[in-house]
Amino acid sequence: MTEFGKALGQPRIQPFPQLRLNKLDQRHHLSFANLDDHPERRILGQLLEGNSTMFTNTIQSVRRGLGLALGIAAVGALGAIPAAASSVTAADCAAQSGTVTVRAVAISQGQTITLQQVPDMTYQGDGQIEVFCKAGNGTNLGDIPDAQVKVSVLPTGGVPGVTASMFTITGTAVATPGNPVFVGPVSGLSAFTITAPATLLPPGVVSADVGVQFEIVTLAYGAPLTDPSTGYVLKPGTFGDVLAATPELDSLALFGTGALGLVGYALMRRRAARRS
Repeated sequence: MTEFGKALGQPRIQPFPQLRLNKLDQRHHLSFANLDDHPERRILGQLLEGNSTMFTNTIQSVRRGLGLALGIAAVGALGAIPAAASSVTAADCAAQSGTVTVRAVAISQGQTITLQQVPDMTYQGDGQIEVFCKAGNGTNLGDIPDAQVKVSVLPTGGVPGVTASMFTITGTAVATPGNPVFVGPVSGLSAFTITAPATLLPPGVVSADVGVQFEIVTLAYGAPLTDPSTGYVLKPGTFGDVLAATPELDSLALFGTGALGLVGYALMRRRAARRS
């Protein structure tokens, strides 16, 4: 068995979804002692420290594969979203709910959105909204077409330096990304994404409650929710926490294991090229 084999055993490549490439910074410092005695460890150290150009193509392949895996996971997550109710007319909404239509307008309960770091080191988290006609007993009588929702994220003050401008909200039904934004007009479920920069959490902070996201219905059936009896514009809404989290040490262990497999593969390719 070669020295490489003794040091690493049978090399293998971990599946991409297990890599979980998250935040690698001074909070999770990795030490590579006695690297000169083990060339394969020296290469691994260079790879993790970003000082080696030997494996540029390999790393690019990993990123492409990871992006594909994340894309597949996102498609799977969207496929898991429950089907929304069919649309209901304004007249049917009033008749079935027992009240005027604008008073029956409701929005799905607010959710806690966790922003996780992605390969480009930004924090991202997804949410979804649904505007529907609500019966007196809470039953969803059907989705309200041509609805519009104002979504905003406000910092909680728990992390110094976090401002509202650090959050960007995007989505297929968002015409102009920013914070706040208007989602719609939509009919049924609509998804949106909250993004924050890599500097959202300071060094040493692995998780925090960074904000609160508010969702307020501004249009239903393409018009403001003006109450016919009072003349007031109604604003049904909801809210939820926005959390941010960085990777734990076990994530780095998974990354290191996958990187070992990449180093082993690269070394074998080099040796094979020399023999040929």
